Amino acid sequence: MVVEESVIVEYAMERDVYIDGARCGTTNQLLKIPIGNHTFHLGTPETYWPKSVTKLVYGTSPATPLVITFEPEL
Repeated sequence: MVVEESVIVEYAMERDVYIDGARCGTTNQLLKIPIGNHTFHLGTPETYWPKSVTKLVYGTSPATPLVITFEPEL
């Protein structure tokens, strides 16, 4: 059985979310991914900061997801 973890990637507008290089959903929506270290980014254009975030995703639930926040680049 694969345990699914819960993540929300926040951004000021809707953008594609890439996890480990693959498109996996959109910002501001609950995403389900396997336990482990994962790298998140929002693709191109790279008008956001930070450019990527790598986190260990473990011990989350839909009620308490890991929240990763990207900000518009000034």
